[in-house]
Amino acid sequence: MEILSLTTEGFRTLLNGKVEVHPRLNLIVGDNGQGKTNLLEALALVSGRPSFRTRELAEARQHLAARAVVSARLRDDTGTRDTTRTLGFVYAGGVREQYRDGKRVTRLAAARGLPAVFLTARDLSRLSGPPAERRRALDRAALALRPEHARALLAYERARAAKTASSPSARASMRMSLPYTKPRSPRPAGSSRPFGARPGPASKRRSPGTRKTSARRFATFPWSS
Repeated sequence: MEILSLTTEGFRTLLNGKVEVHPRLNLIVGDNGQGKTNLLEALALVSGRPSFRTRELAEARQHLAARAVVSARLRDDTGTRDTTRTLGFVYAGGVREQYRDGKRVTRLAAARGLPAVFLTARDLSRLSGPPAERRRALDRAALALRPEHARALLAYERARAAKTASSPSARASMRMSLPYTKPRSPRPAGSSRPFGARPGPASKRRSPGTRKTSARRFATFPWSS
């Protein structure tokens, strides 16, 4: 599958028009705020995938524009002969619609028509982050190659959540909601004993004079001079 061109209308800061795309390699260069990320986001939406920038698709529609439209012309060379297809994305009135060759299709069907993986700066943290982030990235790649993997992934996540909720450790963590130790009372002002220490019986306490005598006795040893 090769992308031949991309056409946008009322989409973010991109000008209305068509961009011809090389079938092998494309380099997008420009200053900040010139629409490089907008172009990649348009490809993600036209391929049936969610936006990697926002959950509100209304932000992708230009100000005062009635709708946001993205279409991609593709060349399918997987069969016996090359065929040209067109994928479309339309967002108007708070409703998202996907099209293939002029007919409305589901997002899953659009994703099957254009397998793609989109990586952002946040994806770099998956190299040194927790394993869950790397598993999520692999799932995204698998979904791009085989969209039917979504059903198996959803069933797995539901089974794992049910197993975690029914495990003894999960139930024990729910019961341990109260502190298991009593808070220590603050040390009285002017007290010289360590924090939390209890005073012993009165008969075992040393008087200040005894401590001074012991200190003088130890001071008579040769190695203490």
